[in-house]
Amino acid sequence: MRFTEYFYWHVQTRPDVVCMEDEERQITYAEADRVSNRIANALALYGSQARVALLADASTAVLLLDLGLTKANCVMVPLNTRLSPAEWKHIVEHSGAQVVIAGENYCGAIEAVADQLPGVRRWVSIGKASQARWEPLNALIESAPDGPGVYPARGDDVALQAYTSGTTGLPKGVLCSHDRQTFRLTQFAQAVHPWNGLHGEALIAAPLFHPLPLAMWRTVTIWGGAVQTLAKFDADAVLDIAASRDVSWTFVVPSMISMLLERAESRSATDYRFNVIMYGGSPISEPTLRAALERFRCNFIQAYGLTEAGLLTTLCPDDHVRALDGRPDLLRSVGKPTAGVRMRIDPIGHDSLLGVAAHDGLPSHTVGEIVASSPDLMLEYHNNPEATAAMLVDGEIRSGDAGYVDEEGYFYVADRVKDIVVSGGENIVSLEVEEVLMSHAAVAEAAVVAVPDARWGEAVAAVVVLEPGHALTSDELREHCRAHIAAFKAPKLIEFRDQLPRNAMGKVLKSDLRRDLARN
Repeated sequence: MRFTEYFYWHVQTRPDVVCMEDEERQITYAEADRVSNRIANALALYGSQARVALLADASTAVLLLDLGLTKANCVMVPLNTRLSPAEWKHIVEHSGAQVVIAGENYCGAIEAVADQLPGVRRWVSIGKASQARWEPLNALIESAPDGPGVYPARGDDVALQAYTSGTTGLPKGVLCSHDRQTFRLTQFAQAVHPWNGLHGEALIAAPLFHPLPLAMWRTVTIWGGAVQTLAKFDADAVLDIAASRDVSWTFVVPSMISMLLERAESRSATDYRFNVIMYGGSPISEPTLRAALERFRCNFIQAYGLTEAGLLTTLCPDDHVRALDGRPDLLRSVGKPTAGVRMRIDPIGHDSLLGVAAHDGLPSHTVGEIVASSPDLMLEYHNNPEATAAMLVDGEIRSGDAGYVDEEGYFYVADRVKDIVVSGGENIVSLEVEEVLMSHAAVAEAAVVAVPDARWGEAVAAVVVLEPGHALTSDELREHCRAHIAAFKAPKLIEFRDQLPRNAMGKVLKSDLRRDLARN
């Protein structure tokens, strides 16, 4: 079932209620229905399940396109706005997109590779069209009828083709179905509803090419709420909105919370009307949470999931309060499984020889791979059966995250499985070693990986970036590590560099480091 079926109920019963707004306009449910019908009618000529690539900042136009594409049973292929034209080209080509829709501010950049994409039949600009091949979205909308078209869809038809960040190779296209996407929205609603996260107006301040903000907007609209979008995250703009109206629900990453706190300190004292702040991507520090609770006086929810598996766990507001009341370890947790999700910890590497029965899982506080089953698992990776077979095993997702579970059922993510160093029969968590390295005053950044070792199988290697004006030797840093962690966890190899390799999302490319260090 498509999420637009729920949306249409509000069109029929509450047509004049505001559905969405951005910096330029407000749009009611009735108007959103008419405009999205026109989009559906214009794009349906490319056929059911046609891929449409979307490269744009968050706006009401993007939300209307999401509605229209879903109604036409076309497949949205969101493009990360931070990637390069060459990376966009790969995704458009790999997805088989016949239509590219881009924000006016991105048309010039992707135009550089347009001639290399003969499979694209239509180029649409959200805004003015400055190149010959492009047409304005408004022209496309005005050329189509506003009546509802009949575009059947099955529940297992693809609704979304989202691409992974590609830290270990080329991005993979994750295929998500209508039924599974709709189930995801019920999970999000259950996560925020007890804390009134669906009452009022939600704020989209994170990019819509990420599955979570996209699910957030869809969740709000099927419950009949309103969504405001910001083209880019801006701490002052977010605070201005929260100072002037109730913000029922917003999603950020912890670094954004820190930016909000920093800007709030420099502004005149006021009450900010946040209700639920959901965050993800990394845990939140205890000082940051204490400061945010005191300043914003709202509910915090941590969300953990995968592009391939949707929402897996949440750390709810009561858990955050409990963390500040004597259980600070809970802030390192990603919470407990959401509705319909089953999770366990499976052995990694040599641990698989320990005789742990299939589906029993490892004992509490034992690091292994997080394995999950959920009604929201991906269908497959697009045109990549080998990767699909490695990720989907017996109806479960091998998350690739290393973690553990405690006695109360809280799950913790310790590392990526590929970043676990298995040395002499011991699992060494790279993040633990990185934290110790970065606790040295002279260290700005550090990345820890495994390198082959003839004696121990693998050895711990570290690439370190020093703070400007500081000097440090490998031996000095190694001694610092041994003072804080077991000697076998201290890096055997330390290499100093000016910077760490990163992808367009800012993630450290540990695959590049492993390759470089193995050569050396």
